[in-house]
Amino acid sequence: MKKILFLLFIGLSLSAQKTSTMIPINLSESHIHWLGKKITGQHEGKIDLLSGTLIMDNGLLMGGDFVVDMSSLAAKNLNGKSAKKLEESLKSKEWFDVDNYPQAKLVFTSIVIQDEGLYDITGDFTIKGITNPAAFELQVND
Repeated sequence: MKKILFLLFIGLSLSAQKTSTMIPINLSESHIHWLGKKITGQHEGKIDLLSGTLIMDNGLLMGGDFVVDMSSLAAKNLNGKSAKKLEESLKSKEWFDVDNYPQAKLVFTSIVIQDEGLYDITGDFTIKGITNPAAFELQVND
């Protein structure tokens, strides 16, 4: 059975916040790190973001959302023809059908503070027009 797990790494430049503020995600330093597991091993890579916003209140994360560029899906643990083959497979109709669904979206629904700048996030992740819950850790960096 094929299973894809998503881990999220978001690197952001934030200043101290005094009131609730919507902050755009730094797209050049932010991405999704994905991990796909199968019986015989695993693959990993990244996907870029098209846009996103975090809602901060007194320096604490209170909400957010982002739009994912599914066409940027890339394998990072393979090279050359092997990486290209995996990427083409994941972008095909069998997996993410990127030609018909070039974007995915995540909207935060629950945020739990783990440590300074580290949060457990639950959200509604819409991929291929289907929305499912997703849970991940989010690191907000200065």
